Amino acid sequence: MKRIITLILILFVNVIKLNAQSFLNPSVEDWGNNTQCYVNTPPTNWIEYSNGGIGVDEANFTYCPTTIPNHAANGNVYARSYAASDTSGEGMYQNVSGFLVGTTYAITFEYAGSNLYGGTDNCKWHLFINDVDVYQTPVFSSSDSIWTPGYYQFTAADTMYKIGVRAYSMVTNGSAAIDNFGIHEVVTGIENIDAENKIIVYPNPATSALTISQTVISAKAESLIITDITGREIYNQPISNTLNIIDVSYWSNGVYIYQLQGEKETVRGKFVKQ
Repeated sequence: MKRIITLILILFVNVIKLNAQSFLNPSVEDWGNNTQCYVNTPPTNWIEYSNGGIGVDEANFTYCPTTIPNHAANGNVYARSYAASDTSGEGMYQNVSGFLVGTTYAITFEYAGSNLYGGTDNCKWHLFINDVDVYQTPVFSSSDSIWTPGYYQFTAADTMYKIGVRAYSMVTNGSAAIDNFGIHEVVTGIENIDAENKIIVYPNPATSALTISQTVISAKAESLIITDITGREIYNQPISNTLNIIDVSYWSNGVYIYQLQGEKETVRGKFVKQ
């Protein structure tokens, strides 16, 4: 069995860790009594945030089946929104408390197109913090059934924030799905847990090129595998060098997991694409 070695992250490496500040019902699994299909009603613990259409809908495969996407990003249920125009659409929000002033956080979610009660135009998900539009996903098709990670990073200036999302279309009548929300604390610094095995990953977050350097490891890795937060494999290549540079410029923004595999051991870690 391969021994998983906790890696060293040095100086310019950001470590993403789960934080006490979090959404309630982040995977939108809870939707009333879960024995019917809820339409125009936000999931439990979420509040209506639509400015076009009537309200978000439930995609529950027992009571309101759909084929796009044909599975949730996490669990068995996701939320579906009508994207009315490029300035209006259905959405939902939560008031999240417990942020530490001066601390940097990442908000994550996953999105796709949808064919349940919606249109066919291209869409974007917009992320709002205190009603300010702070982030938009890349344009995607209403027929796109692949879950894609969304990611936004900010530094807290207050202890509570109103955090919401809306689906907008490029012209009119789009349909979009969303699921698997998260809030993570982004910590910059040194975590020297296993000083005999050092991996340098930089820059983190990365925008165009990511460098993974094996400075000291008892058995040099033979392959590098990178997956997104859903476990979908993005990159899988054999490696022979201690210095590896990967072009990530065309990758979607979000959190990724890398895995360096050797004959005797495996080293894993996370990085962020911005």
